[in-house]
Amino acid sequence: MGEARTAPQGEDQLLIDLFTRGQMQALRERADALTGRYPDYAFGWKALGLALLALKQRQPAQAALRKSLDLQPGDAEGWTNLGILLQEDGKVDEAEQALRRALDATADLASAQGALGILLLGTGRMDEAESLLRKACAASPSLPKINGALGEILGSKGLLEEAEHHLKREYALDTGNIAVIHQIGLILHRQGRLADAATVLAHVIELKPDFAEAHNNLGVVLQQGGHLMAAEESFRKGLVLRPDAAETYSNLGNVLQRLGRFIEAQTCFRRALALKPGFFDAHSNLLGAMNESDDVTPQMRLGEAQRYGESLARAVQARFGTWICENRPARLKVGLVSGDFRQHPVAYFTLALLRALDRNRIEICAYATDLKTDAMTTQLKAACDHWVMLVDMDDDAAAARIHADGIHVLIDMSGHTADNRLPVFARRPAPVQVSWPGYFATTGVVEMDWFLADSLCLPEQNAAHFTERIWYLPETRLCFAKPENAPEPGPLPMLESGAPTFGCFQNLSKLGDRTLKLWARVLDAIPQASLRLQSRQLSELQSVERLKQCMEQCGIDPERVRFHGPTDREAYLAAYRDVDLVLDTFPYTGGTTTCEALWMGVPTLTLAGDSLISRQGASLMQAAGLEDWIAADEDAFVAKAVDFVSDPERLAGLRTGMRARLVTTPLFDADRFARHFEDAMEGMWKHHQEQKEL
Repeated sequence: MGEARTAPQGEDQLLIDLFTRGQMQALRERADALTGRYPDYAFGWKALGLALLALKQRQPAQAALRKSLDLQPGDAEGWTNLGILLQEDGKVDEAEQALRRALDATADLASAQGALGILLLGTGRMDEAESLLRKACAASPSLPKINGALGEILGSKGLLEEAEHHLKREYALDTGNIAVIHQIGLILHRQGRLADAATVLAHVIELKPDFAEAHNNLGVVLQQGGHLMAAEESFRKGLVLRPDAAETYSNLGNVLQRLGRFIEAQTCFRRALALKPGFFDAHSNLLGAMNESDDVTPQMRLGEAQRYGESLARAVQARFGTWICENRPARLKVGLVSGDFRQHPVAYFTLALLRALDRNRIEICAYATDLKTDAMTTQLKAACDHWVMLVDMDDDAAAARIHADGIHVLIDMSGHTADNRLPVFARRPAPVQVSWPGYFATTGVVEMDWFLADSLCLPEQNAAHFTERIWYLPETRLCFAKPENAPEPGPLPMLESGAPTFGCFQNLSKLGDRTLKLWARVLDAIPQASLRLQSRQLSELQSVERLKQCMEQCGIDPERVRFHGPTDREAYLAAYRDVDLVLDTFPYTGGTTTCEALWMGVPTLTLAGDSLISRQGASLMQAAGLEDWIAADEDAFVAKAVDFVSDPERLAGLRTGMRARLVTTPLFDADRFARHFEDAMEGMWKHHQEQKEL
């Protein structure tokens, strides 16, 4: 408690002893009597203040502490006590002044550093807060709350291992602190340690069954681990506890969408929007579910996208109308905004292009919107000229940064998928803005100028389904990077088995009734054939059983189907050796899986629908030089399946020479695609310049 300025003989120690023994009422009475007799007794006022505070008499405590500091203004510990009290009472400015007075008196006082660090964290001044908390933790690691606060800051900056260390240290000091245990679970989740995170969050719920947020977060972890049915249960429990939780409704919608229950998913997303107008992530999720559903017309999708754009436009306070990029640059500065700069389909369709671009024509600046990284991230970074993290920037700050970088053409690579930053585009940080390649429908954002497509995936008559203008690439809108370390294709399985094996390696949400009924027709037409399915969701027994029931209802005997769960990437690619040909899904056709199958020598039989998402497979097969694998209707799909498996020698020959042919096609020829992409970027910029001159 420090030394007294003036003190009757022996009274200081008596007060200290009472405080140490926790005898707060006795301390109060003794200190009150002493300060009545000795009004200038600073230590007595300080003891009185601490006793009153312990007895929950906050206002008298504050007055006593202030009296003590009037008498002894250099008492750093006293200023710290007052600062903590003021902060707890919500008097943030006064608290900060008191804590800074404490550090002026004693610069290395850990309790003052920690208290001020916690205060600054609460007001968003993260850098100074981190510096103070690091000092406090180093000097006095057993002080309460400081490790937890530092862990929170480190977690927000992506320093996850350090964050985990400090949060666990906080837990060791306060094992009953459920909030800290919860934070540890969230950090484990962000580290990708899903099983550990699920265990910790389940423990939180055991300790506090009515903790709605913990139910929600456990659901997120379970969903990412592929345990969709368990995730649904967790979200529903959270909603019972907190029925106004818009985020939980949105998360439940995501699970239902992954389960192929698109109408239920849309209902959840609409409920989230009703509870939280302007919840743009939920609105994006709604559009995603609508695009995957057979029950939604193109006009309905367009209308909802336009409503998203209108809502976003109302929310944006200011847009850039002038830009600092050069009007006639030696090379264009092209920005790429994505949360998928890692092992992800967007990366697979971007890496080869980035490596093949002519740097005399194009300069690339990547803007990452997610902290997750892996080996693919390293390759992408090496293929870009600049790399900027937008994760810690709000939409205004992110737009300002992009604008300051002088970007000519800004490309949104996410659309309405996870980690998108469409609100940044609504602020118009670049004069030309484009949607490509990670989304398959209109964004609805008025400030998005162009959508990059090819004429097969998006015929001109379908351009009216987009708010963006369509810029047509001459051959394909996508170019795939050759999978690294892929095993060699094996021989055609049916040459040895005598019976064809069809395959599909896509997300189970794509296996709706229309797809299964069409596959049933194929299997009926080829009685000796079997079907091999591989998907992450098939690791969950409930998902397998549910799929079997759906198959039976659609006319497929589950005994003719082999179900396989997830594996590592090399084993996944090798699994294509067990398949003679792939059957595509509808209306959401394959993308990455189609290209990977081709690289393993396995073609995909696809059906060209009436939307970009349902024509993506056709576009890829044409770009691979395999137009005869595109069916115009369901009857043609069945007929082609029968025709292909009736000539195994032809299939075997196609398989053997597939890779050598693919590298010369638009789908895998990155240099060829890069020239078309460069022409598109320069063409868009020229169009912008011409429009300015009108």
